[in-house]
Amino acid sequence: MANGNGNGKFASRKFLFVVGIFAVASAFVCMKTINSKEWMKIVQWILLVYICGNLAEKYVALLAGKDEKTLPPDQNDGQQ
Repeated sequence: MANGNGNGKFASRKFLFVVGIFAVASAFVCMKTINSKEWMKIVQWILLVYICGNLAEKYVALLAGKDEKTLPPDQNDGQQ
């Protein structure tokens, strides 16, 4: 249960959203609506937002004390 919903590793809403946007951008390239340079910019922004979102989520969980894997041993009461 990596994402908390029990559906597997690749079932998070963020991941599915990123895959969907990537597929739409790729379809636009195939239809020649956008060129390859524009596709590269879109993919770069998608990855940037996805990575920043994951980092922010982990940071907030760390501050809230909900992510026991990343807490130092003296703060997670020996739970693993």
